[in-house]
Amino acid sequence: MVGVASSLIVHWGDYGVQHSWKEVTGSGTFDTHDPTARTLYGAEVFADPAFRRLGIGKKLYQARRRLCRAMNLRRIMACGRMPNYHRYATQMSPESYAMRVIWGDLPDPVLRFQLREGFQYCGVVHGYLPSDDESVGNATIIVWINDRYKSDKPTTVPEGPIL
Repeated sequence: MVGVASSLIVHWGDYGVQHSWKEVTGSGTFDTHDPTARTLYGAEVFADPAFRRLGIGKKLYQARRRLCRAMNLRRIMACGRMPNYHRYATQMSPESYAMRVIWGDLPDPVLRFQLREGFQYCGVVHGYLPSDDESVGNATIIVWINDRYKSDKPTTVPEGPIL
């Protein structure tokens, strides 16, 4: 195994911008999953460091988009670590840091990757993952909108592999 992505389906209105990883994932149990909801929540994604820069993250994000489309979900929401923020935390807010990353002034491997994958920055979640010292507990919230979503069609669980 060289990479992993875990997701669940949630009613986004139950959480909104200020939430924590524990809240949205049911403390990692995923008992907040509701197959009738319309938002795919990206709870985790990572690649083995020995295999980075080989496109594994890109493939995992592509698979999430395929799943979102196949299930007729409205969007993918996720939060991303800000692994370089701790270097700037005494100089600027996490919101200013995120904007400086978006403008190309500061490097951040996670947010830059997510933007390249077609996600939009929506803001910062404070206290998202309190134990993340590099992000000082903060995370950026991102969204990808499914342009093939049909509001008059139900969420479906496809049979077989989603290619």
